Amino acid sequence: MGNKKELQRIIDELPKALKSLLDAELAAGNEITEVGHSYPAPPIGAYIKLAKPVSTRPNDAKGELTFREHDSSLYSGEYTDSNRRFFIVIPPKPQLKATLRKNSIKLPKTTSKKPNQTTDSIQSSSVSPLRRFEESMEIDYEKWHDGIGYDIDAIRLASPTERKAIEQMLILHTPRDWRDIEALAEIDTISARETMKNAMKDPNPDVRIAVTRFAPNLVTNSERSLS
Repeated sequence: MGNKKELQRIIDELPKALKSLLDAELAAGNEITEVGHSYPAPPIGAYIKLAKPVSTRPNDAKGELTFREHDSSLYSGEYTDSNRRFFIVIPPKPQLKATLRKNSIKLPKTTSKKPNQTTDSIQSSSVSPLRRFEESMEIDYEKWHDGIGYDIDAIRLASPTERKAIEQMLILHTPRDWRDIEALAEIDTISARETMKNAMKDPNPDVRIAVTRFAPNLVTNSERSLS
């Protein structure tokens, strides 16, 4: 399962409530199958994936931890605290695994790339720039892992009213990451610049670095050295 020292380091860094949950699950016979620093955890955190669903704590229990259900082929739920830096995730539901296997069998083996590109083009042209941008803000594991940003082209195609709506979504979006800064830099209004200036105080270093990258003219020399 990888480096035991690295695993122990991550376990030692877990918030107390998550550590208690992990200890209870391991004592109940659950196992750790995977650890990582990618989605859903930010780069400054980590996730631990269990072999089986959590049995020692109801999903709707009140306390320091929250549970969020997912309909994903990677995992079916996550436990975290208010800081959202460390996560314990559980495996996908058996029904979903079976569905994915069933669907994969139906896929044609000789699907050419050109028809797919044509279909994507038709679908893209029928969706408004605002809707395109909204959809691009839904970050899954692949987008997180590969560092794919929001749909900047959608901003360029948007009408003034749609650009204003996109700007408000970005200003209000939390937790913020580098993608929000890249998009705000493209919009480049007074409000967008003010939001980016304030983002230099964000606790996430990736956000501060993004400001220095996408809006360097807004960053002072002292702020640049601290980011």
